[in-house]
Amino acid sequence: IEYARAKNKIEFLLKLCGDKQTQKIVHLTCESQKPFFVRKKDSTESRDKKESKDMQQNANRDSPELLELQIKSLAAQLQIRTNIHKDYVQSLLKDKDTYMQQYKSDQERFDTQINFLANRLKETQESMLHLMHNLTTVQKRSKQKQIIWIYEKDKLVQELESCKKQFGKEKNLHCPTQKVLQMLEDKVDVLEKQISHRDKIIASYKTHFKELKIKFGSVKHQLDVSHHEAK
Repeated sequence: IEYARAKNKIEFLLKLCGDKQTQKIVHLTCESQKPFFVRKKDSTESRDKKESKDMQQNANRDSPELLELQIKSLAAQLQIRTNIHKDYVQSLLKDKDTYMQQYKSDQERFDTQINFLANRLKETQESMLHLMHNLTTVQKRSKQKQIIWIYEKDKLVQELESCKKQFGKEKNLHCPTQKVLQMLEDKVDVLEKQISHRDKIIASYKTHFKELKIKFGSVKHQLDVSHHEAK
């Protein structure tokens, strides 16, 4: 009974270890330790029986010790494999913690970058709306003033031409009429300079608006790229 229990225990441990070669060796060893008898018909039959009995007793006496050594060996192998798997699991858990920390750090960095770009985009949009409002206001005022100046210029040019036709080629610079004409010409020049200056201001606003539009497109593209990377 003790032999059978020990054998079953060894087979169970071997199955846990998965070592088929050792199972086969132990099985053959245990089988070889079973008592066997060879019956003879000669006069030495009694002597053979005695030797067989002695072998059986020796086998029964040695089997528990051998099984105990085998059990200890298998237990040691099982402990080694358990430690290996335990170390592997701990390594996986450590890698998991490292990955989660890296993921959390990357997520925080992406969130910070997205918030920064979102605030920058909001500020840019507000600046663009303000500039567009100012540009529209300036364009309206400039258009109105331009119409008034053109009207005044045409009127002054007509008056100037009328004066030239009326007085002809006046050579006397001290003549009051000549002074009036000179004043009118100076006024026309001033108006022309003012119109040219306003045109330059309008062109400058248009150029600035185009630059802001390009900058807005660049910021929007960066924001789209950041959203894509965050995903």
